[in-house]
Amino acid sequence: MGQSLYPVRLYWAGMQGVARNFGNEVHLTRPPHLPGLEIDAIDYAPGTVAMVLPKHAGWRDLTALEIRIARGLIEDLTEGAEGPPV
Repeated sequence: MGQSLYPVRLYWAGMQGVARNFGNEVHLTRPPHLPGLEIDAIDYAPGTVAMVLPKHAGWRDLTALEIRIARGLIEDLTEGAEGPPV
């Protein structure tokens, strides 16, 4: 994933993803867990994009609750993480 225009992001597609929070970044090896929802993909960057691809369904906007959960996941996953290599 490396450098990005999005300082805060939760992204998963295919077999890779990233949680990024202002310089702290974690590469994901499995999809992030959103309670009650199995996902094939998610793209969340506050103020830019908030979409999810649930298993066996099409792309849709994240709900307000899912956005709150995604924000919490970003914080939890990146806590104590270091930024990407320069």
